[in-house]
Amino acid sequence: MLFSIYDPLFKLDEKGEVVPWLVKEASSSDDGLEWTFELQDGVKFHDGTDFNAEAVKINLDRQTDTEKRSGEGGNLPRGAMSTEVVDDLTVKILLDDPVESLTSALASSVVGLMASPSAIEKYGEDYGLHPVGTGPFVFDDTAHIVGQSAHATKNEDYWVDGQPKLDEITFKQMDSAASGLQALRSGEAQMLDNAGPMQVDAIAGDSDFTGVFQPPVTVSQLYMNTKKAPFDDIRARQAITLAIDQQDLIDNLFYGIGAPASSPIGSGSWAFPGWVESYPKPDVEAAKKLVDEIGGLSFTGLFANTSEGAELGAAIQSQLARAGIKMEVSTPDQATRISDTFGGKFELVQFAVMGSADPDVLFRPWFDPSGANPSGIDDAELHSLLMEARTTPGNDARAAIYAKAAERVAKLSPTAYLAEVPLYKILSSDLVGFSMPPADAPYMGEVAFKK
Repeated sequence: MLFSIYDPLFKLDEKGEVVPWLVKEASSSDDGLEWTFELQDGVKFHDGTDFNAEAVKINLDRQTDTEKRSGEGGNLPRGAMSTEVVDDLTVKILLDDPVESLTSALASSVVGLMASPSAIEKYGEDYGLHPVGTGPFVFDDTAHIVGQSAHATKNEDYWVDGQPKLDEITFKQMDSAASGLQALRSGEAQMLDNAGPMQVDAIAGDSDFTGVFQPPVTVSQLYMNTKKAPFDDIRARQAITLAIDQQDLIDNLFYGIGAPASSPIGSGSWAFPGWVESYPKPDVEAAKKLVDEIGGLSFTGLFANTSEGAELGAAIQSQLARAGIKMEVSTPDQATRISDTFGGKFELVQFAVMGSADPDVLFRPWFDPSGANPSGIDDAELHSLLMEARTTPGNDARAAIYAKAAERVAKLSPTAYLAEVPLYKILSSDLVGFSMPPADAPYMGEVAFKK
């Protein structure tokens, strides 16, 4: 629901290209160390606070302050970036080193969304329960049931002419994609976010529904905690990688939808490296030998608290068992799974990270100490490649560096890939105006019912 309540400084179009949004015009110096943003005029936050250069500075300072952590500030150069107010509608960004992914990061829900400074000050640590943005819909905190449902109403003063077209949106957390499809069929809902392969297969040829998809920019993965046993031993990590049969999962669990993956970068990204040769093919016997070498392998794996999450956990458990690996499947509530993951309180966890077509936003933060880095991997060669890619101009040159980084990740084995599965949403055929960029949330401002 993020892009319904908040606007980003930049946004992604349907081709994945970064375009200005709350920023009206952007320019940079020849050396890439200074950016100037001209802001949209007349924009207000839902609480009446003016959106201006000072508001941008406050939001970006929250991300880059080395003493704080607001969201995943690692997508911006913390401690190496400063924001200056030039005038009410002009912001200047000063960098210690060029960051080719700056506008991509500011188009993501990770750091690019602008929150009301007044609301941040008013609610403090409880701000997350009272989000206030400039977006097309206004969050209704009186109708919010944490972890179950949320409601947002039309922003009558939205700065984009003709938007939003809907009067209200209700977001509901379902216990499974199957129950979400039932809600669509009954008319209780008109859109299913993150539909699973089973649901996509179920609506094939059904004129009442439309399936919308984008090639994925990332993949489903099993992150292993390299900072604690058993996965501080690379042999244990390699055993997991060798025991996973991605094609078997695709054929028997994902209804044939998807493809095996060998890097964190999906085919929807301009930096997709193709197949990474150093990533091993399934080899149960080789996995068994490694398990024998280390004297056995057992641990707990965290999966999503849904029927699909439990089913995936059981399938992985079965594959690992063939190599003599014992995994207990745990499906804690989402808040616990997230907090345990980023707090390092896990052994193995399954995640499918959404994000941007730019690997500096979707790859680097997950495998480098400069970001969230759930696996805890800390490798000088990998870090050097990721930093080089961040500062090298030109997507072709950057893609070549990311291909090397993907090879290095394959050798370090902090993660095992499960599959590259397209991102699907299922819509009632009564809806029009929906567009789906390769991002982590849809834009809902132009969505409407057919007349």
